[in-house]
Amino acid sequence: YIYEDGFQERCAKIIQSLDGGYVICGQQRSLGSGSGGFSDVLFIKTDSNGLLEWTQTYGGDGYQFGFDVLSLADGGYLVVGENDNKPYLLKIDSVGTELWSTTYSQMASSSANSVKQTVFGNYIITGWVNSNGSNETDIFIIKADSLGNIMWVQNYGDNTTSEGGLGIEVSNDGGYVVCANKKPAGEGDSTYDIFVVKTDIDGNVLWEQTYGNGDKDIAREIKKTNDGGYILVGDTRSFIQTDNDDDIYLLKINS
Repeated sequence: YIYEDGFQERCAKIIQSLDGGYVICGQQRSLGSGSGGFSDVLFIKTDSNGLLEWTQTYGGDGYQFGFDVLSLADGGYLVVGENDNKPYLLKIDSVGTELWSTTYSQMASSSANSVKQTVFGNYIITGWVNSNGSNETDIFIIKADSLGNIMWVQNYGDNTTSEGGLGIEVSNDGGYVVCANKKPAGEGDSTYDIFVVKTDIDGNVLWEQTYGNGDKDIAREIKKTNDGGYILVGDTRSFIQTDNDDDIYLLKINS
């Protein structure tokens, strides 16, 4: 199926909804004169066969993009993304009515890329933040309550590398695991390592680990596995044998 409405649409995430259908979040940007480069969060709901049930956009003036979505026990959805270079949370009900939204305007230039819900109904969010005003970015983790109010924020990284959180998971011990990209100091724009940070329930670092083979290695999502470890998926150029294109990279790590 192709979903279009006379605009420029981009998809960031798809998940299955509680009714067996699917929901897609992303971005809708106006085409033609007068658009001013504005964009909104795009949300699409389909049935189990991909037939469109409803679609809705959210946001105002400026730039909004939905990068991740959760299906919630009440039948609604939580979307995280970016609102004019600030992390953005949006809660909607099962038919797309906005219940609340919040933008973390107190943060420096930043974007939210991934969200999970804890067993207590709170939200744990990761992304990137330009916390020191330089060209380097750090990973952030925001813990927010069920209404999006910040409980705490922690940044992770150093002044010699640039990091950004791309995926987050709640670990079996109640802490959190973030997969991120890490640009080593002095390397080109296309050189990245995979960087994984494990924290306790309060965001304190328990361990960090870097993975890669000297070129471009990026993990875009992380999931728990049944043995207590984690599986990461992304792309790589470090192991290319015959061409200069990216390959799919699957990485399994223990707890």
